[in-house]
Amino acid sequence: MSRTKKIAVLAIIAMVLTLMPAAMFAATTADSTRISGTDRVGTSIEITNAGWTTASTVILAPADQANLVDALAAAPLAGQENAPILLTFKGSLDAAVKAKIAALGATKVYVVGAISDAVAAEVDAMTGVTVEALKGNGRQATAAAINAKLTSPAGTFVVGYDAVPDALSVASYAAKNKFAIVLASQDGSAAGSSLVGATKYIVGGTAKVDDITGVTRISGADRFATNSAVASTLTFTYDRVYVANGVSCVDALAVAPLAAKYSAFVALASSSDVAAAATVNAKLLSTSKVIAVGGINAVSDAVKGKVAFGLNTMAISSLTVTGAKKLTVNFTQAVDTAKAVVAVKKGGVTVNIASTTFSTDKTSAVIELSGKITKGDYTVSVTGLTAEAIAKTVTAADEAVAKIDIAANAIYVNATTATAYYHVYNQYNEEITKTASLTSATSASGGVVLTASTGIATFTFAAVKVGDSVTLTLIDTASAVSVAKTLTVSDKAGANDFTIESLYNADGKTLNADSTVGDYKLVIQAKDQYGNKMGAAALAADLLVTVSDTTIASLAGYNPTTNVATFATTKINNVDTVTIALAGALKAGTTKVTLISKTTAKMATFDIVVKDGVQTDAIGLTAPDVLAVGEDAVIQVAATDKNGDAINKVAEFAATTVNVTDTAGASAAVVGAFKLNPTTNKVELVIPTANIGVVKGKATVTVMSETNKVTILQLDVKDKAVPTSFVGFTAKSKVVPNLYINGTIAISTADLIIEDQYGRTLKKSQIDAFLGTDADATVANAGKYIIAFESDNASIVVTDNLTATVTGGGFTTTDAAVNLTAAATKGSATISAKLYVGAAGTGTYGVVAGSGYDYAMGVKDKTQVVSYEVKDPGKIYDDVAAGYTKTLTLYGILSNGTKVEIPNTLYTVSSNNPTVTLAANVVDANATVGADKKDVTVTLSFIVDAHLSTVQLAKDIIVSSAPLTAVELETASAGGLTVNGNGVKGAAADVTVAKLKALVQTVDQYGAKDAGGVGANVCTMTITNITGGTVLTGGTNGTVTPTFVTPPAAGDTFDVTMVYGAKTIVFKVVAQ
Repeated sequence: MSRTKKIAVLAIIAMVLTLMPAAMFAATTADSTRISGTDRVGTSIEITNAGWTTASTVILAPADQANLVDALAAAPLAGQENAPILLTFKGSLDAAVKAKIAALGATKVYVVGAISDAVAAEVDAMTGVTVEALKGNGRQATAAAINAKLTSPAGTFVVGYDAVPDALSVASYAAKNKFAIVLASQDGSAAGSSLVGATKYIVGGTAKVDDITGVTRISGADRFATNSAVASTLTFTYDRVYVANGVSCVDALAVAPLAAKYSAFVALASSSDVAAAATVNAKLLSTSKVIAVGGINAVSDAVKGKVAFGLNTMAISSLTVTGAKKLTVNFTQAVDTAKAVVAVKKGGVTVNIASTTFSTDKTSAVIELSGKITKGDYTVSVTGLTAEAIAKTVTAADEAVAKIDIAANAIYVNATTATAYYHVYNQYNEEITKTASLTSATSASGGVVLTASTGIATFTFAAVKVGDSVTLTLIDTASAVSVAKTLTVSDKAGANDFTIESLYNADGKTLNADSTVGDYKLVIQAKDQYGNKMGAAALAADLLVTVSDTTIASLAGYNPTTNVATFATTKINNVDTVTIALAGALKAGTTKVTLISKTTAKMATFDIVVKDGVQTDAIGLTAPDVLAVGEDAVIQVAATDKNGDAINKVAEFAATTVNVTDTAGASAAVVGAFKLNPTTNKVELVIPTANIGVVKGKATVTVMSETNKVTILQLDVKDKAVPTSFVGFTAKSKVVPNLYINGTIAISTADLIIEDQYGRTLKKSQIDAFLGTDADATVANAGKYIIAFESDNASIVVTDNLTATVTGGGFTTTDAAVNLTAAATKGSATISAKLYVGAAGTGTYGVVAGSGYDYAMGVKDKTQVVSYEVKDPGKIYDDVAAGYTKTLTLYGILSNGTKVEIPNTLYTVSSNNPTVTLAANVVDANATVGADKKDVTVTLSFIVDAHLSTVQLAKDIIVSSAPLTAVELETASAGGLTVNGNGVKGAAADVTVAKLKALVQTVDQYGAKDAGGVGANVCTMTITNITGGTVLTGGTNGTVTPTFVTPPAAGDTFDVTMVYGAKTIVFKVVAQ
């Protein structure tokens, strides 16, 4: 089918789709293996479909990520009322949710938490529906309002103030067994009066909830470990298990009442694992159902697959010695290689490992040691997979000669010398010819000399003729292994027994028209007429080569006039093997390669079959959780070819057509929409916002594969995303609970957590793009925002000024920072942050309802400090010359255990070593370490002007002259290249060696960045897994400065491995 016809068909299909009723699409049932909708709201509807055909009561909870905490206590009420939990964004009632409430026949709807009064009123206006709002002044009060509706609770779960995942780990149990869920205060305390029922648990660690006398704690190291601990502690029925995303947690909230119907456990998944899998798998039955909640972007099939019947407890099933340096370990189940840490010991002494190679299915591994295995017991232990290390021991023997083989039956004499190949093997059938020391004997008049490096025995004769016989005896005295053979002097050698065995590809891939031709090699095995193995040079001299059709495939160095090609030696399974690489352009078809010996006239042939290029066949699409006007639609893709093999290269989607009908009904083809995400290394379908539409509504994406299969995805395009809620400050922000008098904090937009109306955190660049000027009532500021800060008293002053109508200080396009300055006397203040938006048409700023955030800060002086503490600065580098310094920090400890940084004007610091100098609180070591190069301990004395006294403190620091080494390598965006996780992308013109190296910086053992190195270009760079036309200059890869023969072009991808000493960093590059 032509491309034009395909596009026309796609347009027709898209038009028909808009006429289809929703019922035409598959419905979720209770026994589905995945429950998902187009987004989190849609998933909550599908969860309802799976559990309820009617429901007199419904609980409506906010879908906004920032407000999930409001609904933590909703599951027990849902269980009591046999009610589903439906989600809608707090500011608007989703039409599908409204329809579902009506379809269920609900007469009572509990509206919980942050859902707006307008939404509640809209629900209340529905025929036959009564609304009751359950919310309070804050999340604790909201939980209390919900719990007040429970009749005779059997017990209580106490969770942290913001511990959403911990609450959801027990939500299904609470819903089934009528347990209340109570939120602790921010300081970890919980009022005893709020704990009801006979059985009480704390869920989560002491960082979230303080110990409570007589109350059992269920906790782990993190949210996922806590989830696993819940599975171990509480009783569930494992006829079915639900697996939900434990990062966003929203689906886990909605599925809790459904899981409660079956007394089922809800396992929380990370992006790559399910921590509770080992516990859950041990409890599953062969008939148990494992059900993923959310799309594959929330819980992938691979992650869901970690929860399954028959995946037994992780252990080492066997350990064997399989080589002179190799141990092979087999596991009872697939290993998470990212977590596994393998160690080998002999007699308690650690043995160095050169490499650990896991099998494709991750159930076994070959451990290659740095040195040869010797007699004794070797123990392999693996940590990181289970609570305790798993281990196995094997008894090994010294390497020994097990077999000697003389390959030839005859020898060819050149003047007075002749040669014969021999091979020596150890007990593992590994060839050790190069290292074996043999004793030899011969009947040749001039004797024989063995060359172990080549495995050649060279005879010398005073006189010899064809037909004479010569004996050769080889002996290994240590193992008492020997061999003797009589050889006949014969004519000139030539290829006699030879075959083209196979077409080799290191990755085992099938050759097709889209393959990288040089990755495929013909494997040739050959012996001469006397049984001697022939190498590449000998075969090149003896064999004629022909290729029947070079338009299908050719060979490296092939010349059809002289009938030669390039024979090479390739390591295949660590064995030197003669090969000829394929070359030239590839097209589908078959071409025959023929080899003919000039000496023996023997012949060998091989058909090179080039299959059609990869063709997309079945294509699955998953919509983004939220898509708003003005955003590109990033759609997850799961595609296979005609053989059912997964496709994940952009080039393989080149002939797949995409048509989009936007929210206004206009259709257009989109070219080049398939792109590689360098962070996930997966292909995504990216539809530009220009093709989505400028108004909210439904957009339709229609994709036709190369085999003419059609996939249709409808996108729910919501209102343009805008800043809606000020949620708090980032973990790396400069905002602290306590300021010392007269202290100042400078805040930038990088320190802020601001979410849009869909609960998504905005990036700094997005926040900055929304900012308006500080000129009020300016038309240009319509739809623009100000982020304003205001203090409730003079203890802390916001020193940046805004407009007359917006008091306090804040961020605008002209203000890069906001300063919070403490007063000269102690006190406290609440800093209030709000968002203001310019009104349409006028630009007059007005506050964004519900956007406020309050942060309590104290202003402290020395009268409130009960003790002092010096922050450990780590080792100080003795750099001989001045310049490599560290700044010391002194904290005052308050009566409640919190800290305040003390300004350096209130203390002095001195050193007991004259080579360690101080400028205020900046320490510098110069020529401190002696000729012995040993670390030196230096004592620093702090004299603090404390309340009513002088406090003296001593702090020992370590000065070292150990050479700068990288303890960590980091990447950061630079030079037009953007770093996201382990992916890098940028315009092809910016993808240069110099710019790639500029992304990487070292962190040395003293905490300094870039010292010692990357700037001096000492990192080596290795480029692998190239897709596209990028070509490296031969011999430069793996050096400090690799070069390109053909630079990267748009669409090319490759992996970069940077090595600095013992440290390595790997990232994938996508040229755009």
